[in-house]
Amino acid sequence: MTSKKSLAKVLTDEQITSRLAEANEKLFHYKYRSDSLWKRLDSLQDTYPQPDDIEFIKYIDTEAILYYRELQDCGVSFPAWQDMITVGGETDLRLFLHIGRNCYEDIIKYLPKNKEVLRVLDFGVGCGRTARHFYQTMSEYEVHGCDVDETPIDFIYKNIPFIQPLLSTNEPPLPYKSNYFDAIYSVSVFSHLNESAFYAWAEELSRIMKPGGILVITIHGLHALNITRNKTDVGTIGIDKKEFDSTESLVTEKGFIWMPQETTSQDIDISQYGISFIDKNRLAAHLPPSLKIIHYGEGEIGGWQDLVVLEK
Repeated sequence: MTSKKSLAKVLTDEQITSRLAEANEKLFHYKYRSDSLWKRLDSLQDTYPQPDDIEFIKYIDTEAILYYRELQDCGVSFPAWQDMITVGGETDLRLFLHIGRNCYEDIIKYLPKNKEVLRVLDFGVGCGRTARHFYQTMSEYEVHGCDVDETPIDFIYKNIPFIQPLLSTNEPPLPYKSNYFDAIYSVSVFSHLNESAFYAWAEELSRIMKPGGILVITIHGLHALNITRNKTDVGTIGIDKKEFDSTESLVTEKGFIWMPQETTSQDIDISQYGISFIDKNRLAAHLPPSLKIIHYGEGEIGGWQDLVVLEK
């Protein structure tokens, strides 16, 4: 395994350039083989008008790659099942790919479009469930990913060269320079942080994002809270029913509640990681003044988590 010390450093420009060259070489073959697959199968030509059709690209990255060996040789590698469990609680590879693709599509529409190459950070990248779907558009993005979990970060370092990985700590700061990123997104991280960690990390992400930059986060709002209230067994999401029943009513009073939740990663600080619910009307009070809410999508992520778009 690559040393923890080396993964805790921001990669140099030379390292990034080298990794991107490797990724571009693989992507050339991946696209060539995708096109060849479309040309030789009448069923694909009947379904997708051209091999550059966005729906065909989605099919290649979520379905075809499961079955066609020529794609697997030069496509984004599949993570270990243990890393899939940590990220999403399941080992169904098709589900893993489709959830990641859906999150990518939900996020990409809010990212800035005013630059040739956008520097983007996936905060809480895990094994790249969402970030892997930037592969075919990597010419438009310089994708970075950080996470406290060492094993999936090592996987990205060794297997996904278009993502630039960083092993982060459980508390700020990150080693990135101020005003470094054009955009940052974070799926299913802020929905698990306690109140102090929520604010501290929002402030830190604001620091490393350029003025005018976009931050996209997902949270558990009242939509998710109401779904959880109606669950017969909240143990299925790793929380204690008695604690939930005694705590959930406080969200109206406090605007924010947090309770411990099980995690499969030994690298996550369980004193700040659990499950949180926040009232959208009180959200601004839990954010630094540098961040302004410009979009709030209730249940926008999988009909479960709310998607919040913030501008610095």
